[in-house]
Amino acid sequence: MRSMRSRYFLFVMAFIYSFVTSAVAENHHKESPSFQTIPVTDNIWMLRGTSAEIQTMIDNGFSLEQIKTKGLSKRWESWMDGFLPTEAWISIVYNSLNKYK
Repeated sequence: MRSMRSRYFLFVMAFIYSFVTSAVAENHHKESPSFQTIPVTDNIWMLRGTSAEIQTMIDNGFSLEQIKTKGLSKRWESWMDGFLPTEAWISIVYNSLNKYK
């Protein structure tokens, strides 16, 4: 029991440390001209919107390859230049939506 408690404590402390250091790093780079933050609500809007769009294509009988070929609508263009290619994002969402079917 004691070992489990110590592991849990170490996990919690590691999480807190990483959270605090990332917040400090974020504030440190805030003055950089290339630094840009995106509000959490925008991220949620993007997650729901792209998921709904992909779900609609799935409901219309599109396969994963067809969805990748068609791509997402123009409203998501500003999100497409990030660290994750659009095709990879489509695969992640497609597989997530079809996981329990």
